[in-house]
Amino acid sequence: DHSKNLAKKKMKKIGYKARLIATCYFSNPEEVVITVDDNHCHVLGSAEDLQYLPLSADVKVAILQRLQEGYNTRSVRFAMHRAFRFHNEASTNILHRGNFIHSGDVYNIFRKVFEGAYKRYDDQKASVKLWLNHLETKNYSVFIDNDYDSSFAFGFCSTWQACLLAETKDFSLDATHNTTAFKDDLLYTLVIWHAEAATGCPVAYLFTIDRSFLASKSLTLPFKTFYQSLF
Repeated sequence: DHSKNLAKKKMKKIGYKARLIATCYFSNPEEVVITVDDNHCHVLGSAEDLQYLPLSADVKVAILQRLQEGYNTRSVRFAMHRAFRFHNEASTNILHRGNFIHSGDVYNIFRKVFEGAYKRYDDQKASVKLWLNHLETKNYSVFIDNDYDSSFAFGFCSTWQACLLAETKDFSLDATHNTTAFKDDLLYTLVIWHAEAATGCPVAYLFTIDRSFLASKSLTLPFKTFYQSLF
């Protein structure tokens, strides 16, 4: 998603060599003198240019900590901005890269936290198998296609969902595409009418990246195999 990319400053020219020197003196560590010599393609601008630099490691750790505490990305970004404004008002008005935290900065760290919460292995297919093994220990019914490495087809159903499915005669099959980053992914969902809730209730799920199911009579075959394994 282009909107989540970090901000980048458009260069005016390319191929020009330059030397940028930043000097910090022990007598005044809060002040840095920046000088440029030789031919160069970038005209030094205002403090807003700081937004094009990478975040410091300390700021990334602070963002990570807040995300792990359960704050959403929007709240983390606003909280970090408030913290930096308070720090600047209390000590110095010198701006830092942390004053310009983009939504993409927080999102990239959030994605790592999110993936760490559900991924049990770097390889997604191996990770899913580990999750299915875990669900079996919780009395879930699971299905793994014989051609799993190619089709990436698997399904699962909890005990209470299997009970509802056993009592119904009719169900609908819903197919949703593009639910993951995998190309041609499809999520099939078996839905029944729940009498007490007076609404549709999902009772089984099957995922695959093989869209040939839609163009052949084998559409119901994985679900038929999965359904038979439930009882």
